[in-house]
Amino acid sequence: MSLKHLEIYERLVSNEFIGVADHEIILNEEGLPINYRFTDLNTAFERLVGIEKSKMVGKTIKEIIPDIEDKWIELFGEITQKGVEKYFEMYIKPIDKCFKVHAYSYEIGRFVTLIIDATEEYMNKKHLNEEVLRNNMAARSAKIAFFKYDYDTNTQVVSDFWYELFGATEKNKNILTYFWNNIHPEDKKSVEELFEKIVEHEECQCEFRFYHGISKKYIWVRKTAILINNQDLKPTMLLGIYQDINQQKLAQDEIKKLAQMLEIGIKNGGIDVWDYDVKTDRITFRSYIDEYNLSRESNEQFTLAEHITNIHREDVALFLQEINRIRFLGKNSFLVKYRVYSARRNKTIWMKSTGKVIEYDDEGNVLRAVGISQDISSSVENEQNIIKNQKRLQQAQKIAHLGGWDYDFEQETIFLSDEALQILGFSYVENEYTLMRLEEIIGEEQMNRFRGFSDGLLLNDQYEEEFFMHFSQGVKKIHVIATKNYDDNGKIISIIGTLQDITERNLLEERLRQAEKMTAVGQLAGGIAHDFNNILMAASGYAELIKLKSQDATINEYCNKILYSVRSSADLTKKLLAFSRKDSLFKNHINVHECICNAFEILSMTIDKKISFELDFIAEKDIVLADATELQNVFINLCLNSRDAMPNGGNICISTSNATIIKENCQIEEFILETGNYIKIEVSDNGFGINKSIIKNIFEPFFTTKEVGKGTGLGLAAIYGTIVSHNGSISVHSILGEGTTFAIMLPLSSDINDDVHK
Repeated sequence: MSLKHLEIYERLVSNEFIGVADHEIILNEEGLPINYRFTDLNTAFERLVGIEKSKMVGKTIKEIIPDIEDKWIELFGEITQKGVEKYFEMYIKPIDKCFKVHAYSYEIGRFVTLIIDATEEYMNKKHLNEEVLRNNMAARSAKIAFFKYDYDTNTQVVSDFWYELFGATEKNKNILTYFWNNIHPEDKKSVEELFEKIVEHEECQCEFRFYHGISKKYIWVRKTAILINNQDLKPTMLLGIYQDINQQKLAQDEIKKLAQMLEIGIKNGGIDVWDYDVKTDRITFRSYIDEYNLSRESNEQFTLAEHITNIHREDVALFLQEINRIRFLGKNSFLVKYRVYSARRNKTIWMKSTGKVIEYDDEGNVLRAVGISQDISSSVENEQNIIKNQKRLQQAQKIAHLGGWDYDFEQETIFLSDEALQILGFSYVENEYTLMRLEEIIGEEQMNRFRGFSDGLLLNDQYEEEFFMHFSQGVKKIHVIATKNYDDNGKIISIIGTLQDITERNLLEERLRQAEKMTAVGQLAGGIAHDFNNILMAASGYAELIKLKSQDATINEYCNKILYSVRSSADLTKKLLAFSRKDSLFKNHINVHECICNAFEILSMTIDKKISFELDFIAEKDIVLADATELQNVFINLCLNSRDAMPNGGNICISTSNATIIKENCQIEEFILETGNYIKIEVSDNGFGINKSIIKNIFEPFFTTKEVGKGTGLGLAAIYGTIVSHNGSISVHSILGEGTTFAIMLPLSSDINDDVHK
């Protein structure tokens, strides 16, 4: 091949990316290709390969590149032996370069290669990253097809890839006809103009849409061509390339759409784009939030000081702190939330500014930063509402003694809410525990209760149970509910549930049941006492009539015994009626201290001297609306019970104090008291005490621990009825071997007490 012909090929791409070289194939004795020699090449080839021409011409490829792969020698041997042309990509590892190659043989044993540098494309494929993928979508899939048009014969020869590029399914069809028939109607003119321009400029380029025969869609193609003239300057040949730029065009359209969407998003999202020039201390806003917030025009400039005037005074220091960090402390990013006053909305709004330093001077000083400011008032308000709701939930959980927990199967850890920690008596240092750590804290016995609960849960999607747990502060009754949480494949990933301390609720329920039982017993006792009293009245009347009619002393003696029994029985019915609160009361404003002293005078004459009395009147107000006789009997009966509990002597103390009942503490045992001022009377002894197992039954009628004949079991029942009928409460606290204290609460007569106090 002559250098003149090489020059023709060099003009194909104006010496920019096509290199041309002439080669001679070298065969062994068996006629197989083992090497090839460079006979000539153009300057573009020298530049693209990076090896001087003098070091290649006349040398074999194995002399130039000893590690050249044999497959390339075999390929070029095939081209020369068969007289075919090939288009392929060739990566030469020793020089770390890749080329797109068009090779053909123009005579036996000789071949020509045309190369284009594809190293960058090759490396991009090898070291692909997100940025390269996003910005080079069109270039990644770009491919090139070569063509040669002969003016004399009006024929066109193309490379194999041409058919794939244009979707031509039959290679023997008329290429020119297929080409012109499938150009987009709107683009035919620009392609025709290319041929007109090429006569004048010898090299031209155009872009057009082509109907792809396989995909049945139009694709974008770029055509670059160069005109070859003969010695008479008449066109003889048109050489060039077709390049698929469809992805590039689609990417450009997509970028335009994204840019438009970004514009809309910025405008509708309440966003300011800002540019801060540190040297001039001026901020330029490309404002889209003008209609929502601040009174500023797009591209309007402010000094930093002017901008700060809009910022809430409590946030200025934080804003300046962030600015100074990027100006003086080397920080390259900016993030701050602050409040600004919006004159148009006449309210303070929340803004979030984020930015990044993009320019420094030679000494590393910040010159420029850019970023965005966004109206985040709605999100801040939502966050505040979430925090409020979380606090309400925590408060509700605290009130209900309800804690939450979540067991993660994969991590084998359990998360406990703050209230759950409180219920279990844990510290607030951590919320997440391994099962081993949990067992260390609550002990093996307690952990076994949880394991038993877990066994029940395995059989059900939801499971609940109540059980008692022992803690240093006492025993708690715990109600646990749990449910399984599955993934999309039906695998259990966690168990979530609640943990509730129902100790107090359990006590209240028990007190309610006790109160209901006492009410029922009282109704029964009242009915019995009323009917029994009627029978006693008849018996007493008939006994009196017999005494009037009879002169027999023996019969009269019997009548006296009947009347005594009737009076004793009437005393029992009176106590039953007192318990059932059906007996008539004669209430007056009485002095409690005086009533206690009257009872003390009676008791001092009947109680053994081994028992001492102590009166401790601390209450300043002691006037109540009560039946003095009934109230005095209460104190007498309580002291008599204390006496019976101290057969060997002891001490009885009656003390008083004032107390105020408010809504939060209006419940005492099963009693629910009205709010207001009360007098509290405590009758204490240091006797045997009462066993806890029976203490809840002591106010029931006919319940007694005394021997048969020594007690009716109506004393405390009558006391209970009397206190309830006076709108008060009575409770008992007792320790075996140490003693018992009865505490009575009676409402004060406020007006009378105020007058007496004055």
